[in-house]
Amino acid sequence: MENIEGKITAISHILYINPKSLFFEVSLDNQRWNILVTDRSHLISWRDNLLIRQWVKIDELKRVTIYGNTKSKPLSVLETTKNSKLTKIEKASVNSLSSNLMNYEGVVTDDTFGSSGFYQLDNSLTICLTYMKLVTSIPIINKGDTIVVHDVHRIRVKDNFLILICGRGNLVNRTAHKENEALFPKSAKEDNRNFLQHLALENNYSIGVLFSLYELCKTTCDKLMGILPPENVTRKLASVNEKGVLAAVVDHISSMVHIEPKLRSLSREFLAHGDGCAPCNKETCWTIDLWPLDPHQIETRCNLCDLWVSNVNVEAENEKTPTLPFYWKHDVALIDSRSDRISLLMGVLSFLNGRWELRDRTASVECVAVERDCQQFRDRCVFTSKFAVHRECFTVGDSTHARIYVSIDEFHAASLPLAKADVDIDEISSVNGVRFLALSKSIPQMVYSSDTAIRHVFGYLVVASLHCQSQLVEASPPSKRPRKNQHSDLMSETDSEGPANCILLVSHDHPTLSYAALVEGRVYEIRLAKRKLLSKPIFLAALKEVPQYALKNHVYAVPDFVAIYPVAYHLPKTESYMRRDVLRAEECLSLDEIGQTVSLRGRIVDRMHVEPRFASERTGQTYTTHRGTWLGIPGNKKLILKIGDDRESSFGSKIDVYFNLREGQVYPLGLFSGTEVELTWLCLRKTQKTGRLYCTSTLLTSIRLLKIGRNFGPTKPRIELMKEACIGRRYFSQLASIRPKEVFSCLVTVRYIHKISINCVCSGCGNAITRGTCTYVGCHWNQPSCKVDLKACLFLFVRYWGECIPSCIHFLTVCY
Repeated sequence: MENIEGKITAISHILYINPKSLFFEVSLDNQRWNILVTDRSHLISWRDNLLIRQWVKIDELKRVTIYGNTKSKPLSVLETTKNSKLTKIEKASVNSLSSNLMNYEGVVTDDTFGSSGFYQLDNSLTICLTYMKLVTSIPIINKGDTIVVHDVHRIRVKDNFLILICGRGNLVNRTAHKENEALFPKSAKEDNRNFLQHLALENNYSIGVLFSLYELCKTTCDKLMGILPPENVTRKLASVNEKGVLAAVVDHISSMVHIEPKLRSLSREFLAHGDGCAPCNKETCWTIDLWPLDPHQIETRCNLCDLWVSNVNVEAENEKTPTLPFYWKHDVALIDSRSDRISLLMGVLSFLNGRWELRDRTASVECVAVERDCQQFRDRCVFTSKFAVHRECFTVGDSTHARIYVSIDEFHAASLPLAKADVDIDEISSVNGVRFLALSKSIPQMVYSSDTAIRHVFGYLVVASLHCQSQLVEASPPSKRPRKNQHSDLMSETDSEGPANCILLVSHDHPTLSYAALVEGRVYEIRLAKRKLLSKPIFLAALKEVPQYALKNHVYAVPDFVAIYPVAYHLPKTESYMRRDVLRAEECLSLDEIGQTVSLRGRIVDRMHVEPRFASERTGQTYTTHRGTWLGIPGNKKLILKIGDDRESSFGSKIDVYFNLREGQVYPLGLFSGTEVELTWLCLRKTQKTGRLYCTSTLLTSIRLLKIGRNFGPTKPRIELMKEACIGRRYFSQLASIRPKEVFSCLVTVRYIHKISINCVCSGCGNAITRGTCTYVGCHWNQPSCKVDLKACLFLFVRYWGECIPSCIHFLTVCY
């Protein structure tokens, strides 16, 4: 047994290990002893005497050895026994041993993120208790409390000073709280649910990573204030089936940049603190860059970082006068997260005023993505680490109109839907209710009518199939219809109960059925008598472009005060009117009947703008702004999309689609080269002189984005990059830099082939083969599995910058 006396220079909190233990250090002159207390009676009786700088005398101590993992060295400490006694003694104070730790006293001025273990002291310093809060008896502190910390680290991370308490540190709350009177203060329930607490406890990441997540948490809570509760951001689980926002972000980042968890021992941090502690490493492996949602700030940031890549198409009106500015210019800034910097775009995805947007508390930005993903994550907090910023500039005269929006490749959900989800109605509807099957919906637009009661409505048109109750319960057997006209069945009518198919005009501000909530192929119910709904048809002059003229007389407006609910009924897939033929460009060009409506799917190869041809198309206002949304396109222009089949190249069948946005349709975003789209309710037409087939949009046309293109910018920089990388592939435009008699390979586009010579060589003797036989008389190679090599010699005459370059020979070898 040993007896010691000296001054207490360090005290730990009670560590929640097995058994629960407390360490303190006693120093005298140049000697130092580490004491381990595990007896609960000693922890209670010695509690008031264990104070920093207190002189004590301890009797009946035994020396024990603490073992850790196989890589750590064993440590020797003095452990108390049942007969151990602690006595206070009075001695003059002496200077403490030198240490790289510090002591600090301050007032807690902010405890907003106290559940994460971060507090603000004196409005200047940040103290981190995250690593200690759930595993030690550290006292509970609140805003306004005066605390004193001993033996803590002062670390500078990202130009911010913070105080970190490790296993050797000690915190004393001088403000009395009832919760701190017990030996083991009870932590708040919110602390046990906090994500950063569990992350620090399970992985022991460095303070640099933890501080980055703390700053991300602060920024996210500020951006989503009033939209999401702060606990939905900070908690590990916001609900039973929902992770917190911060937990979802960290899971996504961990899949991109993996960080190995660090081993940590609280007892060794106290006993062998000179070896360092795992959390004190301030190296930040995750540099998280959260982008703003203000379009002006996004554009400014792309300008400062020089991220724009121009994707300019030479317009028809500028071919003769290239000095004029382009009417339409498309600039793209690709934002891809790297291992050293992770860019995030976070907000609530919602559909407002005919457009998808990401919004937070202060700003919102328009966005485009695959239609399926937008519907899936509607009204949810989402984030993405792979996106692109787009800037479309329209130059009309001396003025320039610009649109800033982002395209998102993939969404990651960070919360459940904020709004109440659509609930199917199982109850029997009223006798006078009208049920309809939504066949398709148009682009949101300003619909103009000649009716005096309805002059103009900002909404959308729904092509609906009306059915009574009995028809919904017992679905009729499928009926075959010709492929040549996919909408021919919409013209059928019933004399007794009104039209079988019609067009419904629904306001965009309808309280019970929004544009994004309407799903094609689903049955809905209008809580209005069928007689009242069909009593007042409205006339839309723009429907004259639709070949189904019978629908023109059956357009009905749904009042805003009438509720529309989805019905818990889905038609079988065998129903004929559920089928919609979506054609490719090659199939569309093979149709014979002109004037029919078609649906087209393909990849945008090119985009152009032309002047309207007819005088009727030049009249009227072609561009307005409604609630911040563009209706139409600046300037009196027509938008032309060249749709092709091939996804990887510009070869293959192509067809032009003309969009006349003069009727007040919402300007669609994301229509640039490389994007795969699906276009419905197009009218197939044919030119009189050349017989070329093309398509035009109608009032019922809808655009669905299937895949967002990402190949932007000119090809020349990529060629130069290949040349510098010594890949060995060059273009004829680089022949000036080639030395004479230098062997090289290149890519060419052949316009005229002057001569092709193909020789067939016998694989048995190597001589030429003519008419299936070897020209060598002595060759008897007659095996059925013989191998024939074809060698082709291609002669090319290339004209470069007005000079004829000598013939270039390229040898081809084909084996079969």
